[in-house]
Amino acid sequence: MSTIAKIEDAMLAALRAALPGVEVDTLPGPPEEAARRTMRMPAVWVIFRSRTFKGPEFFEDTAPEAEYSFFVLVLSRNLRSAKEGARGAYEVLDSVHSALDGLQYQDGEFWPANEQLLDCEAGLFVYEITYKISLKEGIA
Repeated sequence: MSTIAKIEDAMLAALRAALPGVEVDTLPGPPEEAARRTMRMPAVWVIFRSRTFKGPEFFEDTAPEAEYSFFVLVLSRNLRSAKEGARGAYEVLDSVHSALDGLQYQDGEFWPANEQLLDCEAGLFVYEITYKISLKEGIA
């Protein structure tokens, strides 16, 4: 199994433990299409974004290091009230942070790098949190 898949699995396990009853999975397609297909709300989806390597000057005597970035998408819907829809999303966002901020994996620790509202339409709120972790290559 790839390093990326192993990291993603660790994130999914932590999120599922923290969010019982919430759909937690890898992103099942483009966000707009996936939001239309899912019946369960709220939902939390994880998808690999990028990996950045430090140049050889940084690891002449040690294993190379890579920084991995993942998007965590949080979807919440409330058709009765936009305010309640937003507040429902805030609760899920807090739970995601409780599950992932500082989560240990191998020799690294997850940290949130960015969080933003991606979409707010017809009672559906979509937030994105970028999580990062730095690891020595070859040990994940």
